[in-house]
Amino acid sequence: MEISAPLEITPSLMAGVRVGDGWVGVEPAEGMVDHYGKPAWRYQILAEGIEHEGNDLHGWGDAREMCASLLCFLGAAAEAYRAGMGGRESDNADLFPAPIMEWAYQNEDELSLLACELEDE
Repeated sequence: MEISAPLEITPSLMAGVRVGDGWVGVEPAEGMVDHYGKPAWRYQILAEGIEHEGNDLHGWGDAREMCASLLCFLGAAAEAYRAGMGGRESDNADLFPAPIMEWAYQNEDELSLLACELEDE
């Protein structure tokens, strides 16, 4: 696996990016695929003392592409959090646990910039 900026090795030894004081990282989930045969990726979000992990991210991309995809999901979570603050409902209101949704909202600009930077290479 090739790692180049803005990707780094996270504290949990995944390929990922630093977001403020937190980290977003991904790694292949060995032997797991979805019903279309897309490989599963394990991910971890470490943010302000909160740790969230999952393995429900699927795609044929490499670590760079899958990290960009996860950042886009976090951007959708930020939008859903904002909608909820305004009393509106969102289909994305349950993408992540509430503390991660709030963290994504607070770091929305950086998440968006990092996603663009990862997608541009």
